[in-house]
Amino acid sequence: MEVMAAPDLVYVINLPLSQQAYDELIDLQDLLSDITYEPEENDRWSFIWDNDKYSSKKLYTLAFSTMHAPITFSWMWKSQCTLRIKVFAWLLLVDRLNTRVMLRRRNFNIQTGIECVLYDTGIDEDVDHLLFACPFATRCWQKLQIHWDLSLDTHLKIIQAKETSQLPFFHGHLSDRSLGNLEATKCSDLRRCTTNFSSLDCAVQRASTATTPPFQT
Repeated sequence: MEVMAAPDLVYVINLPLSQQAYDELIDLQDLLSDITYEPEENDRWSFIWDNDKYSSKKLYTLAFSTMHAPITFSWMWKSQCTLRIKVFAWLLLVDRLNTRVMLRRRNFNIQTGIECVLYDTGIDEDVDHLLFACPFATRCWQKLQIHWDLSLDTHLKIIQAKETSQLPFFHGHLSDRSLGNLEATKCSDLRRCTTNFSSLDCAVQRASTATTPPFQT
């Protein structure tokens, strides 16, 4: 009541104020000046959506109303992939894959170091290197005729590749083969080929001709 009735909030505050605190106080005073104060009425609590009933949905909408997620998340969740592949892609997009760099950040003891285990280049194994920049990953993507701009972040990489590529891989043309079977085949072949890089064709030849879309708009 004393605060609302005061002609100036400076007179209510007794402690010395820094310049930042004084500026914030002036901003608060401007906000309070727009409130009609009725001393005879009891205070009533209400949420910002003008309702005294709590709603988790309304709170969530309010909290994230000014946030705009990259479109790659929408492509991912609306794709024809199986759930486990979507979860893997989500971990990739939010940089939570358990690469060696991530394990070190989580204080795991990695006795063999955090460098790439496929090539002795001394480059740390983070998401970008593991899936895009590593020579082995690059050869896989080249077989699929997909080229990534390594100067961009992960989201922009995918957006740029989708915009420049004419592959059905990106554009939602379904084939008779289900994506689940396709992914299982690719993973199985890749595991067999990791010990023999000269046989890389066996890992990605079928994937290069497939038309099942992991990124369907």
